Formats: sequence, structure tokens, C-alpha cells
Amino acid sequence: MLPINTKTRVLTSPIAIANCDFIIAPSNSYWTRDYGPWYVLDGNDEIGIVDFEYNRPRPADNAIPAKVAQELGINLFVMDIETAGGNYMCNGMGIASSTDLIWLENNGYTHAEIDQIFEDYLGIEEYHVLPDPNNTYIDHIDCWGKFLDVDKVMIRSVPASHAQYDEIEETAAYYAEQISSYGTPFEVYRVYTPNDQPYTNSLILNKKVIVPIMNSQWDDEALAAYQEAMPGYEVVGFTGSWESTDALHCRWPLTRKPCLVTKWLGLPEVGNLLMPYIAVQKVLLMLVCCTSTMWLWLASNPYKLNIRLRLQ
Repeated sequence: MLPINTKTRVLTSPIAIANCDFIIAPSNSYWTRDYGPWYVLDGNDEIGIVDFEYNRPRPADNAIPAKVAQELGINLFVMDIETAGGNYMCNGMGIASSTDLIWLENNGYTHAEIDQIFEDYLGIEEYHVLPDPNNTYIDHIDCWGKFLDVDKVMIRSVPASHAQYDEIEETAAYYAEQISSYGTPFEVYRVYTPNDQPYTNSLILNKKVIVPIMNSQWDDEALAAYQEAMPGYEVVGFTGSWESTDALHCRWPLTRKPCLVTKWLGLPEVGNLLMPYIAVQKVLLMLVCCTSTMWLWLASNPYKLNIRLRLQ
């Protein structure tokens, strides 16, 4: 049975219930990006979920990937890594990045062993691990960077007077020197975050880019930065209870960007598969985090929602 407040919100929203599937499970928090499932495409062209040990003492959250795999009837693969989804991004073609928190939380492994686990389970052939240029408590990569495509990455920028200016510029320069899966240098785009706005904590949903905005004078510039980097996409801004370390990307994991995994499964190698923007048919989100404006926007788009509801 749905919690009363959640049921009321669903029934009074403009979204057709017929377009919603419900996975009901308890949770400890709404940071679904951090503990939600990671999707992979195996050598049999089947979607599965890779699970990991969530780096917070929240057992109900940690159990969500297994619950989702069970409900969707797909394979679950458990890798012996402690991490959070906010500290992982991949380009959909064998390249991924995290901050060096991944090394600290898994110090029982060598760096090479961690690289091998990510290759075996996630198909990652090139894993970039960097110091956190923000120097914050959370050390998550989605607080300062985002892969926009196989060969594009967005890195935040700040004024020269900002305490982390040098570190952030060094990070942007690092990516500019790296080679993408296309064999060309990464195109590095910048979004201005003078007051630590969470503009990189965005979502790509099919041909739309959803950007957290702060009702500040820099919002329009942030949306323009995404539009320049992603021509042909509709860039949409949404306000919310965002913080510099917590916005849209933190709260909304999607069924997309599966990376190929074949080695660990013992399946025939078929080469890396490019799927950076597969059509999203099901979306995993927390109802408690959606603003009324976002509900209206979702209602105008033909996405089939797969909604995990938090039991009160």
C-alpha cells in the first residue's frame, strides 16, 4: 500500500497512472544516485545491474539495487567495491572517472586491482581517478564535472579569487589532455559557478538536458553553456532544494549509459558498445524530491516512469 502523502501526490499530479510502474521498497534517504543500480549491457545484449557496497551506513538504501533487479527480472552482479554513484561517471564507451575517494574507501586493493574490477564488471578500459578539486567533505565527481558525450566533458569554473581556482583549472587542463574513445582529445566545456552553484549536477534525458538552477543571475549563463556544448538538445532549468553538493543528479538515477561487461561473465568479446544516449523508457526517481514544476514537465513528455516510492 502506498503511503498516504505519496498516493495523494501521484493521484493529484497530471501524470497518467497508466504510464507508471511502481517499485515499493523501504529506504533511508533520497540520494538515489548514490545507492541506486548501475546498469550494464552484457555480451548477450541483455541489460543487468551491477551492485556495490554503498559507502553510508544505510542498509535499506544499500538493498535497493537488488530489489530493482528482482522487480525488473534482470541479472544482478555484485562487485566487491565500496563507493557511491555520485562519484562515478562514464562516457558509455569504456572510459570512466572518479575522485580518489575510490582509492581511500577501497584501500585493501591496489589501484591496479580496482581498475581491473571496474573493467571486469563495468567494461571500463580507461579509469581516470583524480583528487577532488572542490576539497569538500563529499568528494563526489558530480559536484564539479560531467561527461556530456563520448568526447565531451563539462567542468565547473570559478573566479580567480575562489579558494579552489587553481585545483579546478588543473582538473580542466587534465581532461583537455586526455584522449576520448573516438581517438580525439576531449572537448572541455565550462560552466561558471562563482558561488558554488551545482550546475554540473544535471541530467541528460534522451534529447533533453535538465539543469538545476538557483534563481541567480548566473542561471541563464549556465543554461547557455549546456546549449553550446549540446546543440540539438533542449536545455531545461529547474529550481529546487538544491545545494552545492546535492541537486538533480544526486536524486535521480536513470536507466541509461550501460557499459559493456563481458570478461567477468565469461561471455564472448564483441567489442565496446556505444550507448551514450539510449532511449529512456523507465525512470527511477523519488517522488518526495520532485517539484510541482517538474511534475508538469514530466507530464508533457512521453516517458514511462518507473517510480521507487519511499515508505514512511
